Amino acid sequence: MAQDALPEAFADLAPWLDWALEPERARTRKREASSMAEIRAFYDALLPRLEEMIRHLEDYRDGDMPSPARRLYLLSLAGGGRQPGGALQAARGRRGLRSAALYPEMLSGRRAR
Repeated sequence: MAQDALPEAFADLAPWLDWALEPERARTRKREASSMAEIRAFYDALLPRLEEMIRHLEDYRDGDMPSPARRLYLLSLAGGGRQPGGALQAARGRRGLRSAALYPEMLSGRRAR
């Protein structure tokens, strides 16, 4: 993939770009087709960076994201379980992240804190 596949600060996550899929069904199929070891390796690489990823993406809205930021957004969504944005939702719940405007699927009918 091109050198600017992800924003420069996240270039180290490039090996995981095959998880940055659309739509959500494709991300679910990727998880279902992956071994637990592959999923664990992905989560181990992604989860420590989620807050930084969210801070980076908060300046964008879906319609005006440059391609590298869009791929980072999709990669962040790939950390979800069966719920859209599952890992993000879990991180938000544990750490009080306030990115509901960027990740509306995290709201699940609740108001942002």
